[in-house]
Amino acid sequence: VSTVSRHLALLREAGILADERRGAQVFYRLVAPAALELLGGADRVAWGAAARDAAALSGVAVDEAAATRGGTGPGDEVQRSTPQEARS
Repeated sequence: VSTVSRHLALLREAGILADERRGAQVFYRLVAPAALELLGGADRVAWGAAARDAAALSGVAVDEAAATRGGTGPGDEVQRSTPQEARS
């Protein structure tokens, strides 16, 4: 049994997924609407972490609110400045 099959079975047993067999195919659907909210939250966290990592590599500060809403866009980045540049 593949890892994906085991994961699907666990989700089905937990009441998160329902399955419907049609011949040799199995179709899955989410039963718990809260699962979509959970996945959306996980997606936002992952995009925020990716944006912070990319900013650290490029020397650009990322607006935390922008990072947690799913990435960065125009106006979401702020160039870092040295203390001397900040005073001028």
